[in-house]
This record gives sequence, structure tokens and C-alpha cells, in this order.
Amino acid sequence: MAFLFIVSLGFASIPIFSCEFLSINDYLNHLSRAAVLLWYYDDPGVSLYFLPNWKPLPNLAFDIWIFGLGRILPVAVAGKLFVVATFALLLSGVIFLHRCTFKKWSLWPFLALLLLYNRLLLVGYLNFLFGSALWLYAFSLWVYFRSARAALRISILSISALIIFFMHLAAFGLLALTIAVYEMAVFRSSPERWQTKLGDLSLLAIPFLPPVLIAVFFSPLSSASVAIRYRDIATRIAGFAVPILYDWRIDGVCYLLMLGLFLWALVTKSMKFDGRLSACVFFLFVLQFCMPNVIITAEGGDRRVPLPMMLLAIGATDLRTDSRNQRLCFVLATGAVFLFRIADVEARWLSDQPIYADVWRGLSALPAGARVASAFSPDSFDDFSVHALAVCFIPVWGIVSRGGFTQTLFASPTQQPLVLTPKYEALAAATPAGSLWRAFVADADTDERAPLTPGLVAALREYDFIVFVGRRGFAIRNTPFLRLLYHGQYVRIYRLGWR
Repeated sequence: MAFLFIVSLGFASIPIFSCEFLSINDYLNHLSRAAVLLWYYDDPGVSLYFLPNWKPLPNLAFDIWIFGLGRILPVAVAGKLFVVATFALLLSGVIFLHRCTFKKWSLWPFLALLLLYNRLLLVGYLNFLFGSALWLYAFSLWVYFRSARAALRISILSISALIIFFMHLAAFGLLALTIAVYEMAVFRSSPERWQTKLGDLSLLAIPFLPPVLIAVFFSPLSSASVAIRYRDIATRIAGFAVPILYDWRIDGVCYLLMLGLFLWALVTKSMKFDGRLSACVFFLFVLQFCMPNVIITAEGGDRRVPLPMMLLAIGATDLRTDSRNQRLCFVLATGAVFLFRIADVEARWLSDQPIYADVWRGLSALPAGARVASAFSPDSFDDFSVHALAVCFIPVWGIVSRGGFTQTLFASPTQQPLVLTPKYEALAAATPAGSLWRAFVADADTDERAPLTPGLVAALREYDFIVFVGRRGFAIRNTPFLRLLYHGQYVRIYRLGWR
């Protein structure tokens, strides 16, 4: 079992280490911010642009990881190891949950291999994925110690809840909700007196109280305006396509194959379900249809639930069959689909590398410490299955990691432990990347040209350069103060000259 786990994780890690740049949308932005926090006191120049914001934020997994491991390893390597660690924890978390539920080791939870590469990973929800992996472990411990003394159970859950809260708030919410549903299922089936069962339920509030108090009174979230916004129901239904990566037809065939095997197991009554975990799975399924897109300052709430639901469903089921052929079919199908998905991801990521290399060559022409405005198309994040997904944030890594400034770095006071200084916060707000693209790029697919207002021109005077990046060829409108420094197929870099 351990050997299979190591081999599987090794295969899953191939795209991570075979590519210099990962085609994960937000990855390089998070890596750049974490690098600034790590090097902040070693480079006095960055204090002109950034300020540490170490507060009790429920979104710190990646930053804490880099802040620790980045001291002994190159930051780029530490970042890749974070992704691999997330894979390892997700897979082992499902295995552990299955072991605690069915009291035996099994190959069944290795079905989670098919979910390691998913749309949440492509979008860049790294903190949520890491927090979800810890949620699986915390939930497993609750199941394992369910019959232990209340003091032990509550102590373990209190520590787990606090850790997961700081990893990601949504993962903390998953823990609270799934344990509550699990206990309701126990409440319904337990032969104990209802007074005893109500007492057990009331104890559940204790572990979650400290994180809630931190969020309400000490976290920057306490001062954030409460905003809840929904998208149409179709987006919540589309959230269930989280395993689909690039080509829905190819991935669809793979998952139809697995669905056929599941139906075979159901028809032959070879599938065993844990009732209490199944109740949690059903609850998450219903919850997905109620999830808003925006909750306070976090976006994408309506696409986060299906992946944990699917992982939990694997942990809640077990294949019980005497048919060697049936077991062999599941093993071979799972292995084939897993290897195919890894090969597909690696092929696509390798095909993206020349585009990233083109942009990186251009960025290498910039001096260290430069102030660079970044521009990319406003529709760059409409589709996360496109080639060169991470191209928009290559400039962030290339500029900020060398002591420079660009306005597209994630530095929200309510979400990140790094913020912009007041001057550069105002500058970033005055020069959105999409507005710069519309103002300067002549492209058939670009909307009507945005006006080059006096305010935008005045803001650009605070920059030394401007970089344009895209996933296909584009042309820059003739503008007097743009002086070409580098011309690549997917990048243009101009010096801003005002004389």
C-alpha cells in the first residue's frame, strides 16, 4: 500500500517538476507575494512598495509554507513542493478516512488519484485545496475517536479547527458543516437517551468558537463589508465538472468509463455505503446549489464544494466483491485513466513552456527594481482550459522577485499577509491591467478602445516600463510615449518616455 502510494504520487508529480512554469493561473502571483514576505527585510527597496500584513487571516497556507521552507530551499522549488504536498495530503486523507470508516486498508480510495488534477487547481485555489486536505484528516480523526472520551474528541477537534481556519476559511466551513451533519446522523441512529445526544451535539460548538471569535474580532474580515452575490444556477451546476481539465470530450469518456463500473458495482450489490458519511455527501451536494459566488471578499464559492464532495464520496464507499474480474476492472480502469490524465497534463504544460519562455526573455531585459505596469486582456480569466493559462502572471514573478513593482500582485488587506503602501495602492487602483490593454492594444477581439484619460497618463508617469502579455499575437497602437524595448510573439515591453 505504501509503495503504491509513493509510486502514484511520483507519477502525479511529473508535470510539476518537468515544467519550469506551472500552468496554474494564480500560482506565480502567490509565489511572488510569498517571496516578498520571505526577503522583505533583506531588500530595503521593496519597503517602498509593500508592507507585511501578518494578521489572523484565514488564507495563509501557501504563505506560511514558503516562509518556512523557502529559507532552506529555492522559493520556486518550495512552491512546487507545496503542490506535491497538497496532492499527497489529499490522497492520503481519503485513504485515512476510508480506513477509519471501514476499519481496513483498501485500494478503493486510490480512486482519488483521478481528482488530484482538477479545475480548482488550474484556477489556483491552492490554499483551499491544502485546507481541504487537512479537513479530510480532521474529519477522519473525528470518525476514529467518535467513541472516545468527549474531552479527547473536543481537544483534537479544537486544534484541527484552529489550524484549518488559518489555512483557508472555506475549508474551516467544510469541517464545521460536515461534522455537524455527521453528528446529526449519529443522533438519529444512536440508541442513547436524547438528553445525552443533545449534550454531545452542544459540545460541538466549543472547538469552532475560537476561530469564529478570531474572525469576528481580530481578523481583517471583521471590518470588511458583508457581500453575498449569486450567479445563475448554471454556474453552480457547472461546478460539478471540477474533474474536467482541458477537453471535455476526452475527460467525459474517461469518467463515463468509471461511471459504468460504478453502475456495475451497484447492480451486482458490490458497493457498500457508510450511512453517516453518505449523509454528509448528500448535504454537500445540496449545498452546492445554494452556494453564492462571492462571500464577503472571497470569490468562486459556487465552484469549491463539488471536489470535497467527490473525495468524501470515495471515503464513504467501499467495493465488497468476491469477483476477481470486477476488482481487476476497477484497478485497470483507474490506473489507465490516471496515467492518461497525467500524460495529458504534462503534454499541455510542456506545450505552454515556449510561450512562457518568450515572456521570460523579455522580462530579463528589465533592470532589477523597475516599476512596471502590467497589461493583459480583460477576458484572460474567462476560460481556465486555455493554453498558456499562467501567462498573465509571469510578469509578477519576473518583476517582483527582482525587487521591482507591478500592480497586479495580490495584496488585499482582507486576504493576504502583504499589502501595498498607500502610494502604490492608489497607483495600482488607477492602472488596472484590463484598462491598460484596452487603451493601447489594437486587436480585432478587443472591445472599443478605452480612452487614454489624463488621469491614466498621469498614473503611468509613476512607472518606468509597461509590459503587455497575451496568449496570441497582438499589436500595440502607435503612442508617442511608448518606446519599444522588447518585441516577442506573446509579449511587448516598452519604456515609458515623456520627453
